[in-house]
Amino acid sequence: MKQITKFNFSKLLTLAVFVLVLFVSGQQAKAESQDETIWRTPRENLSDIDAGPIIKVLYTPDEQSILVTTTTKRLFELDPATGKVRREIPGIAGVIQFSEDGQYVYTYNFEKVKWPGGELVGKFPVQGLTDFKINEKVGLLIGVYNFYKEPLHPWEWKRGVFIFDLKTFQLIDTLGFKDCYYMGVDITHNGKYAIIYGGYAPYPQTHDYDTSFTDVWELSTMTLHSFSPKTLPIWGDISVSPDGKYLGVPGAPYVRVYDNQAFSNDLTLKIIYEWNPCYGCASDVTAFSPDSRYLLSQGENCSYPNDPNDSLNMNKTRVWDLKTGKLVYVYHAYMGNHFIFNKNLNLLTYGTGAVGLLKFGSVVDVSDLKTAEETLYPNPTNGIITIKNGQLIAGQPLQITISDISGKTLKILYNGIYN
Repeated sequence: MKQITKFNFSKLLTLAVFVLVLFVSGQQAKAESQDETIWRTPRENLSDIDAGPIIKVLYTPDEQSILVTTTTKRLFELDPATGKVRREIPGIAGVIQFSEDGQYVYTYNFEKVKWPGGELVGKFPVQGLTDFKINEKVGLLIGVYNFYKEPLHPWEWKRGVFIFDLKTFQLIDTLGFKDCYYMGVDITHNGKYAIIYGGYAPYPQTHDYDTSFTDVWELSTMTLHSFSPKTLPIWGDISVSPDGKYLGVPGAPYVRVYDNQAFSNDLTLKIIYEWNPCYGCASDVTAFSPDSRYLLSQGENCSYPNDPNDSLNMNKTRVWDLKTGKLVYVYHAYMGNHFIFNKNLNLLTYGTGAVGLLKFGSVVDVSDLKTAEETLYPNPTNGIITIKNGQLIAGQPLQITISDISGKTLKILYNGIYN
């Protein structure tokens, strides 16, 4: 019989900082939080006619709507409270991002249009980029491009990095060409540098340092600064915390948090935190909570390579507390590997087949433990930890202890044989 135990720490203790230490003897294990799904909408619910896989999901600036773009460049509006489709929005070929003032959107036809009416403002002379970023602070769209079978412009037959002016919508410069595969591009939050990463193989392996590269271009002078991939490994979109303090960089095998000001000013690599949660595999996305307190990372967990059917060890989504540097939650990313925190700290997540909303809570399944001792933190929104006792073997020793941040025991909640 499955038992659910809840501890409300806001009523139990008046301490500012506390942890819950869970000790299970005689087995290997890890603490895993269970996804508290508020809603889930598969892509089949978007339309009676197949609209294609999902490629982009985002909130409107006021978070009153969720916009879903599919590979067929169709745009759907969802109710953020229920996930139900409100309507299909005609005349706008999907939404890449909103302008800073929220009055315009950039579409997957590489257009800038008025929101919500869709009136055309301008169009970039390109129909496809492997990856790109738009930075209105410096007025640039920077994209990387890999060779396609039917080039549409004379410059498109080469792989390269291309810079477009957001005001004129014209190509204004290129950042050289390499015989490589470009994986992605980013722009530092102050617009000073463009970061280009990729590999010297058709499809570079995420943990093959010998065939990868990280280039950083200083945009004002077009000066190239090259980093060793072992020094600055990047395998997905970098992210900057809303307060500008942290720079989250997914890599292989580490997730690193740098001092963002130091890097953005003069490329100083000052590591604040470094985690290796993936046991040698790549982490490919990071995202910050709106209050800059938490960092989310997502990647594969390859600690059990001989058990490919063990889905629990794939695509782990982890939440880190940036005040303590500790892992606080672990989710299973069954809906995809894209994540957005909303203002209520709930987690909008999506993949090609579904979009959903997860409750940002602290729910731990004791039956999934893989280490002898785990430190758990309460849900910051209500001070509650929920422990699901699912498949522990009867007769096994179990101890649950409340400790302060120094490790001092404050109270033993349970110490005995699990029945």
